[in-house]
Amino acid sequence: MSDSTAPDGGKLKGKGVRKRLKQGKQPVKDGSETKDKSDMPEGLNMERLMAILKGYGEYPGKYRMFIWRSILHLPENHAAYAALVDKGTHPAYEKVHEQYPIKSRKLLRVLQRSLSALSHWSAIFGETDYLPLLAFPFIKLFQNNQLVCFEIIATILVSWCQHWFEFFPNPPINVLGMVENVLAHHDKELLQHFVKYGVTSQVYAWPVLETLFSEVLTKDEWLRLLDNIFSNHPAFLLLVVVAYCTCSRGPLLQCIEFDDFTYFFHHRNTVDVGQVLTETYRMMDTTPADIHPKRMLEEFQPLTKGQYPVFNKYPKFIVDYQVQERERIRQDELDYLQQRQVSLELQKETERRQHEEAAWYRQQELLLNAEDKRRKMIAEEEQKLADQRTR
Repeated sequence: MSDSTAPDGGKLKGKGVRKRLKQGKQPVKDGSETKDKSDMPEGLNMERLMAILKGYGEYPGKYRMFIWRSILHLPENHAAYAALVDKGTHPAYEKVHEQYPIKSRKLLRVLQRSLSALSHWSAIFGETDYLPLLAFPFIKLFQNNQLVCFEIIATILVSWCQHWFEFFPNPPINVLGMVENVLAHHDKELLQHFVKYGVTSQVYAWPVLETLFSEVLTKDEWLRLLDNIFSNHPAFLLLVVVAYCTCSRGPLLQCIEFDDFTYFFHHRNTVDVGQVLTETYRMMDTTPADIHPKRMLEEFQPLTKGQYPVFNKYPKFIVDYQVQERERIRQDELDYLQQRQVSLELQKETERRQHEEAAWYRQQELLLNAEDKRRKMIAEEEQKLADQRTR
């Protein structure tokens, strides 16, 4: 990261960052950071980390993974994770290679193992269609440390995906409503433009949320965004969505076709991430308390040590029904395959018997022909003998 560009156009110098990382150990006293980081590793505290973010817009690449693990308080529950992995491939992801044909076999195995572990942890994740899209960038980033990968994804699901599953299998309309309220306050014109052309929050907010912006940002931009998301209150993520829209208001106000709006929020655009982050921090400070997502979202909660927390904030009866339905379909497929196998075996047996019967008939025909020839030869010989006698 020694050549990373700072928001002011300067270069991110590794020595300066290391110095900041090592300076001071005072806990954060202002209201900008809601997490208790007093038990972070030696030399790290959120006040210094936030100073780095405000100065450079991102953490140094050399230390990023260490910083993430520290600020997210990953418990590294080796035994608990091993127990989940030992349960094997979850039925929901047995055919993940068909839906996501990844060239790298190693990456595909890690994806399948991680998704299966999440699904064994909580049944909802075996039914969540967008989980592979959300998880894959982290799996690619941490493919050589699968425990950390699992715990980062689990931490995101617990703290940054609050209330996402209350209306499952539908999108979280309560969360999307928060985004729409904030957008109405900060850019009423843009919201009215969306409404005019039938563009709901399920079009302009949900696609970037369910992928954590990985579809619309480059890898470096995405890492920079996550540095800031992980360092702030979970409400920060929702305000990033609003800021992304307002910073793109120019091209969005030019769109009049529904497909153009859909395309915009599923592909990369010429949006300055630094500007988006600056706007997000402004919204964090200026959004009225009555519509601020902070009012509805809880503080960051790290995963528990030893065993992972229970995750059951979803309509259990729907998930149970979908699990049963998938199992029924799976059983029907197995029954069909078994019946097909039996039919194929019967068909092969019938064909074998037909071949044997045809061969037997051919053999009988040959024997009859041979018998006819023998009789003719005997008759001819007898006729010759009879002719000789009459002479």
